[in-house]
Amino acid sequence: DDTPVAVEDEWTLDTAAEKYIAMSGHRVLDENERYGPCHYQGQTKQLNYVCDMKLDGLRLGKMKVRNLDTDLLVDHFWPMLKKQLGSGITATNYYVTFKQMLSYCVTRKQFKSNVARDATLKEAGDHRVIFPSKKDRSLELLEEAICRGDPETLLRNFQNVPTEHRMKVKFAIETGLRAGE
Repeated sequence: DDTPVAVEDEWTLDTAAEKYIAMSGHRVLDENERYGPCHYQGQTKQLNYVCDMKLDGLRLGKMKVRNLDTDLLVDHFWPMLKKQLGSGITATNYYVTFKQMLSYCVTRKQFKSNVARDATLKEAGDHRVIFPSKKDRSLELLEEAICRGDPETLLRNFQNVPTEHRMKVKFAIETGLRAGE
């Protein structure tokens, strides 16, 4: 019908990250958005990290967005992200940013469905990306942070505390308070 049509090339993950970061830069400038410079910098770092990751010796950023699928994310991307970052919670943050970028790719018609979101859906059964529980992780970290002292050492330390402070120390010992608290 003689109307111009904008045809966009297929994006690589590098292109998708670049376009998402550019769009995010505009969000920082919009007063109505709740998206500040720290969030922008964090997402930029995370997406650059993801694009630089290598699967079977190939840089992920060179991969075409349309070639992503849930199996790749569940079997390779998610386990590698957790292993490289050393923390399930940190890996979750990177994955969520990646998922947001892929949502942008869907709106720009680079593919039909956000495979990063699909990989986390419970309908996928056991074969899916499962994020660690933040509550479980904080309890795990708390247990690691608790000082393990034998009773003789605790008693000896307690006896060296001035009498007027013994109740506070006893309270700290009984409740597990750390020195900073």
